[in-house]
Amino acid sequence: MPTVTVSSKGQIVIPLDLRKELGLKEGELLDVAAREDGLILTRVGSHPSHRGWRSWSGKLSGSNALDEHRKEHRKEARR
Repeated sequence: MPTVTVSSKGQIVIPLDLRKELGLKEGELLDVAAREDGLILTRVGSHPSHRGWRSWSGKLSGSNALDEHRKEHRKEARR
C-alpha cells in the first residue's frame, strides 16, 4: 500500500500508478469523506454539472462566444 505525505497546506499527491489504474485526470473532482480510521476519496459523478467550468473545455472551439461576451461586457462597463 502506497504511503503519502500531507503538506503544510493539507495537500497530498496520489501516486502515479494509482492515478493511471483509476484513470484520474488533472482537474478531476473527488469527494472526501472522513471515516474513523481515515479518509475515503470518491470520484464525483460524470455528469457535466458535477465537474464545474472544466467540463466546458473545448466545447466552444471555433465559435466567437468569447469575443461576443467581451463586447457585451465592454458595453455594460461604459454605461
